[in-house]
Amino acid sequence: MTSFTRPNRHVDRVFLHCTASSYDHHDDIEVVRAWHLGRGWSDVGYHYMIHKDGSISAGRDLEKTPAAQKGHNKGTIAIAMHGGQDARDDFSTKQIVTLREFCEDIRYAYGGAVTFHGHGEVVIRDCPIYDYKSYLKLDSTGRMPPLRSKKQPIKEAPEQPKSEVQKPKRRWLSKMKAWLVDD
Repeated sequence: MTSFTRPNRHVDRVFLHCTASSYDHHDDIEVVRAWHLGRGWSDVGYHYMIHKDGSISAGRDLEKTPAAQKGHNKGTIAIAMHGGQDARDDFSTKQIVTLREFCEDIRYAYGGAVTFHGHGEVVIRDCPIYDYKSYLKLDSTGRMPPLRSKKQPIKEAPEQPKSEVQKPKRRWLSKMKAWLVDD
C-alpha cells in the first residue's frame, strides 16, 4: 500500500470521489489522467486512486492543489475509488479496507485535524456512490476517530498451504461488510 507523507502546503480537508466507471480498462490512473487532460486540465485532478484490487496509485503531485471539486479545491486532498458506474455501489471489499486504512494514515499525519467529505457535499452530484461516512465512522463534522490504537503497519494474513486454501464462503463477505459499517 502507498504510504502517506504530509505535503508542505496547508491541508484541512480530504474529498472522496468515485470514477463513475466500472470498466476494468478504466481502473488505471493514466486513463483518468487522459480524461482530465482531454478536458484541458494540467494533470489528473485526483491525488490518489484506489483500484479494485485495493492498491493505490498516485496521481497529481500532492504539493499541488487538486482539480476535483470546483470552488472547493484549496486546502484539500482528493482521493478517487474506481467504480460507481450508473450509480452502482460496486466497490470491492479490498477498496473499502484500503480507503479506511489510507484515510487513517492521513488522519494520523494531521493529528486528527483534517475532515473527510464526499464530493457530493459541495456539488449537486451523487459522488461518491459508496457510504464513506459509515466506512470511515465520521461524525457530523467529518472527523474520523482513530481506527487503530496507533499507527501500525498493515499486516497481511499468513499464507495457507495450497492444500488448505478454500474458496471463501459468501457469509464471510457479509460479515466483512457488517464489520466495515458497524462499531
